[in-house]
Amino acid sequence: MRRASVVGLALAALLLAAVVPAGAQTQPRVGEQPNAQARSRFTGFADFNGDGLFDLAVGAPGEDVGAAAAAGAVNVFYGTASGLPSANQPLVQGLPETGDRLGTDLVSGNFNGDSFTDLAVGAPGEDVGATVDAGAVNVFFGSSSGLQATSQVVLQDNPEAGDQFGAAVTAETFSNDAFLDLVVGAPGENVGATVDAGAVNVVLDTAGALPGRSNQTLLQDNIEAGDQFGAALVAEFFSNDLFPDLVVGAPGENVGGIVDAGAANVFYDTAGTLPDISSQTLLQDNIEPGDQFGAAMTAGLFNGNFFADLAIGAPGENVGATVDAGAVNIFNNNTTVLPSTSSQTLLQDNIEAGDRFGAALIAGFFDAFGFTDLVVGAPGEDVGTRVDAGAANNFRDTAGSLPNTPSQTLLQDNIEAGDQFGAAMTEGAFSNPLGIDDLVVGAPGEDVGTRVDAGAANVFYHDPNTGGLPTTSNQTLLQGNIEAGDQFGAAFDA
Repeated sequence: MRRASVVGLALAALLLAAVVPAGAQTQPRVGEQPNAQARSRFTGFADFNGDGLFDLAVGAPGEDVGAAAAAGAVNVFYGTASGLPSANQPLVQGLPETGDRLGTDLVSGNFNGDSFTDLAVGAPGEDVGATVDAGAVNVFFGSSSGLQATSQVVLQDNPEAGDQFGAAVTAETFSNDAFLDLVVGAPGENVGATVDAGAVNVVLDTAGALPGRSNQTLLQDNIEAGDQFGAALVAEFFSNDLFPDLVVGAPGENVGGIVDAGAANVFYDTAGTLPDISSQTLLQDNIEPGDQFGAAMTAGLFNGNFFADLAIGAPGENVGATVDAGAVNIFNNNTTVLPSTSSQTLLQDNIEAGDRFGAALIAGFFDAFGFTDLVVGAPGEDVGTRVDAGAANNFRDTAGSLPNTPSQTLLQDNIEAGDQFGAAMTEGAFSNPLGIDDLVVGAPGEDVGTRVDAGAANVFYHDPNTGGLPTTSNQTLLQGNIEAGDQFGAAFDA
């Protein structure tokens, strides 16, 4: 999922402030994800049909396509002046196969340099020839009528069984040219004899078209079995230069003898090229087995300055004796380089075992204070007696710092056991294209009638009366073809 260039947008906001009359509303954007960009000609918000309105793409990786179970699909909701519609466009691969899981992750961007946003969709279970679960990415190109039904398939340069290429995707202009590059995680990649160490593959676009295979491979500086390096990605300007950087999550990383503690690896782009080996390793300040630190990440201006800060989820974190409660670690960027250990730890106000707080993160301008807020998913949260119903926690930044506990707990309007609400999130100005962000939260375990785990997406439209988000969702989006196990809402881009 794509995240915004918060640094470029914040500086743009300063320039606008100099020319916009006092009292006029101008709102800098952070949004997948990944994902609005200062260089809107190449990235922008997701506007697949070029009408100037925010669109929403929703992954359904468990979707059956004909007899191909869990082939996966994507559903696109084209924005209107009054918000998101209930009707959507389904997209599938040209050759859907059982277990492809198309829609596991999504990123939008302008990959061919025209005036329409395109969509890259991961299918980490794709078999490449006889190579099982090697993975692939399908790129659907935008047009005046929306995303085209046919896609370009992008593969690794060396596909192997179980690589899961496409489990995570993002995009940025890493090659110091005018073209958007695609970055793809392969957390199941074996590095030599080191099983499931993981890798990240860069698909460099040098001529206004993505090549069919990746042409750069990124690895950790400390490669171990089971690291799952590449399970999460975020691109942002973390250093004091003109080049975007990349952070890669490795939630299975062992830290010393601490198994599956997790880590994040930073690749600083200092000259228009990403290094092949990570430049910096980020760790929690409190390292424990099974924390899975690095399973989710996002960037924002949490610290009130113009250098991007980083939020990293550790959904397996034990809080005292409370197992798998989860936590989020904030890395405040005060010196134009990220600190190696976290600056702040965020927890829920109602901590319970198995909440998995930090499994999903999204940064956005959800109120009128002008600082980046952070919403944290807790898909394992029990709501009353409804086990694993899920919740989302909004940390409102009102003065240049995030509170340690949430300002607001967000829930579905229809709460059921096993919904896993909060497993994925995105933001966009769907109800007010020039204003404050709305929030979309996935509930991939939502039962729709008797169709178990069909999934749903819940929209929280900005409330002008309170100046923020409502506490319960005010629109539910569903697929046009609802089936059991679709897991609609497992991934988003906007």
